[in-house]
Amino acid sequence: MRKEYHDFPAVLRKQILIRIAGSVLGVVIILAVTAARGGIQLLLPGITITLVFLSDAVILFHRCLEKRYVVIRGLCEQLEFSVFRKRVKSVQIQSGGKTVRIIGQFHNMRSPKIGEVLEVYVSDTAPVYEDDGIYLVMSILAVKRGGIE
Repeated sequence: MRKEYHDFPAVLRKQILIRIAGSVLGVVIILAVTAARGGIQLLLPGITITLVFLSDAVILFHRCLEKRYVVIRGLCEQLEFSVFRKRVKSVQIQSGGKTVRIIGQFHNMRSPKIGEVLEVYVSDTAPVYEDDGIYLVMSILAVKRGGIE
């Protein structure tokens, strides 16, 4: 299992570790509530956090193990920002003669620059919509900046 894990792309390994860290946080919450002698209703948030993050990590691990993801590699050609906080709302990339717009999911990433190469990892079951010749993707697994074009 360890060898297979090291064969995953680095950005997907990082996503798995983030999800495992979230489940560890849930366990810490459970231990803190138990130490404070809290009731069962106070344990439920910790249990929920642990189960959600752990199941998400296992699902992503199996998806990577079976290579059930698609990598969209292309040049960033347009950015759309939110009105108030100026965060990236969508990124449009040119990949293999096709234009792909990725909406959302960039809240924890520095803003990419126009002309920068991006690698977007998408689940093989993620819905892709077409709007005036532009493919819209709203659910991604990870984004890597500076891939090889």
